Amino acid sequence: MKNTLSDLLSARYGKNPVALDFELNSTLETLLSHKSIRHYLDKPLPDGALELMIAAAQSAASSSNLQLWSVVAVTDYERKQRLSALSSNQSQITQAPLFLVWLADVSRLDSIMTSDNLDPQGLYQLDLFLIAIIDAA
Repeated sequence: MKNTLSDLLSARYGKNPVALDFELNSTLETLLSHKSIRHYLDKPLPDGALELMIAAAQSAASSSNLQLWSVVAVTDYERKQRLSALSSNQSQITQAPLFLVWLADVSRLDSIMTSDNLDPQGLYQLDLFLIAIIDAA
């Protein structure tokens, strides 16, 4: 059975919050069908899946296309346990076969500026730090 916009809104909010006269498109269907999964199979990702996810993330909008973020892939169980402890013991961190840690990171831009003999001091101001946080988020 194909979902309608009304079906998806009702499933998410319990009822249609407003009367809508819009057609359901694939973007709205994807967004309104979103669910968080916090239980994982104990098997690794298929080959190329991590690279595909990173490529998709790098294709997302970024302020001035600076890409002021980095991601660390964690598969080691002991490291995931330590990360879980730092995050109020969230069990999904240790259960997931792969846990991605997203970081606000200006170090790559710092390295580029330094190698080009430019002063990277301006990188360490509040507005650029906020851009890095938003990019990572």
